[in-house]
Amino acid sequence: HELQRVLEASGPIRDLPFGTHIYEQGRPMREVYFLTCGVGSQVLQLSDGYSTEVGLVGYAELMGIGAWLGDSHSRFDVLM
Repeated sequence: HELQRVLEASGPIRDLPFGTHIYEQGRPMREVYFLTCGVGSQVLQLSDGYSTEVGLVGYAELMGIGAWLGDSHSRFDVLM
């Protein structure tokens, strides 16, 4: 029953092509994404201008769960 309720409340399925920015570091997160394929890369922008990949989000995982839990801003960039 719970899964059905979540699916009914969900938005449309969208293609997220390679290079699509899902979240930007320090910016508000307005949506949560559940990946059905592909991989999201979590990238931290450092104060010296460099960046480093700090995590991956894959198939059947949530991106932006912090937005759902009340953390309104992204701590890193997330790209497909």
